[in-house]
Amino acid sequence: MKIRFILTGEGTSDLNLVDHIENVLIEEGFSEVSGEAPDLSMFQRPVGRTVREKLDALLRHYPNADVIFVHRDADNAGIVQREQEIIAAADGLVAADRGRIQPVDATH
Repeated sequence: MKIRFILTGEGTSDLNLVDHIENVLIEEGFSEVSGEAPDLSMFQRPVGRTVREKLDALLRHYPNADVIFVHRDADNAGIVQREQEIIAAADGLVAADRGRIQPVDATH
């Protein structure tokens, strides 16, 4: 099975996660995996810095992506706060038939 994904993160250091995600998806049984972490500053209309603004832009520019991964450092906020931030940001952007929000615990 084939899967296409997009990753949005906090900066250029997150670009290394694309290879890792590709490897994990292959290990999970996908036969063809393609993913990227686009530079949102290159879009003609500027994209804001919030998770919601990034998701909105990615949904418009990458309508054929099967999955959008959102990476946020826990920083001092903690993992629960970041999960809630991502879920709230996706509310109303991702329809039930389009997919679901599934926070991933990156510590495992």
